[in-house]
Amino acid sequence: QDQDSVGGGFNGKQSWSGEITQFNVWDFALEDYSIENAAECRSDILGNVMRWDQEYWVTNDIKVRTAPLFELCGADDAENKKWFLFPNQFNYWFYKEWCYNQGGEIMVPLTDENYHEIMDIAEDNVDKDIHEKCVHASGALIIWAGPTDEWEEDVWVNPYTKEPVEAAFWTSGQPNGALGENCARTYLDRRWQDVSCDQLNCALCFFQERMNLSIRGLCASETKLMEGYYDLFYFLSGFINLRPHWRGLGKSHIYFRPRRQTWRLESF
Repeated sequence: QDQDSVGGGFNGKQSWSGEITQFNVWDFALEDYSIENAAECRSDILGNVMRWDQEYWVTNDIKVRTAPLFELCGADDAENKKWFLFPNQFNYWFYKEWCYNQGGEIMVPLTDENYHEIMDIAEDNVDKDIHEKCVHASGALIIWAGPTDEWEEDVWVNPYTKEPVEAAFWTSGQPNGALGENCARTYLDRRWQDVSCDQLNCALCFFQERMNLSIRGLCASETKLMEGYYDLFYFLSGFINLRPHWRGLGKSHIYFRPRRQTWRLESF
């Protein structure tokens, strides 16, 4: 944080909480080509006053992740980070609304090719310590596939738009459930099975916007920029205690406490 006096004047409410990388300071002006190389992640330029080098860090209660330089410019996997694989098993209608209420959608592949692209992302998101219930003994990922024929038998549609989907990667002999099985789940070799919408499965959701949760009811003094203890807006950043973990942009987070069966809004 900025110092209000030389070597001091620190304020706990103004402390940084978030992700930071490539923090360098120079005592001279950089050439244009050096700035361009750094901006486009073509080279790693270290400062001569302050250099981004772990040898010089003092780390306390933080997490350190090492990433290749090109990832910092992020375009290649930016879309992948908008997908979240939820590890708790709930029925189809719960997840359809759960995703939607946070500004997203349950996965709904448009074509078979698009389906495999989505499943590649889903499988990359699997964490064996978190998603155990989502994985078959064979290693196949079992999640809601997205389309439903709830409104017209054998017409599989997007549950939000009611438009038919072209994707139909069914297991041989499927769908076969008539009126009792109006939802689809993934199964062995990524093939679909039609099952009851009341069955319990994990789900993959897509969130176009990063910020998907807002808090109301806090006093203005508690959320004032650089002075308060809490954020107003939060984004999904992962999982704690097998439940979603929301991070504010700088001051606070929201996580689940299993022993008390409650959600906690906590200031950093």
